[in-house]
Amino acid sequence: MALPADIGGYYGYLFWKKQYTVGGKSCEVAYSSGNGGNKIFIFKDLPLVVVVTAKAYNQPYAHVQVDKMMEEGVLPAMHTTRHFLVRLKV
Repeated sequence: MALPADIGGYYGYLFWKKQYTVGGKSCEVAYSSGNGGNKIFIFKDLPLVVVVTAKAYNQPYAHVQVDKMMEEGVLPAMHTTRHFLVRLKV
């Protein structure tokens, strides 16, 4: 099942799939998503799993907040590490 175009990604086997772009390189991730912004991210080509626990239950900003944290915090921090750069062949 495809997500709306403004979100992007696909759903299957209780996981969503999407792409993040970091430093001009694309990272494919499968993630599960629960109420309150709780998420588990499993990266396809990186030895990286990120687990987020949150308490924004039934709040419209819950998932947007976690995505912003990934895009503006976690992934840029990983991008600066040598291992991340080697795996992405930057």
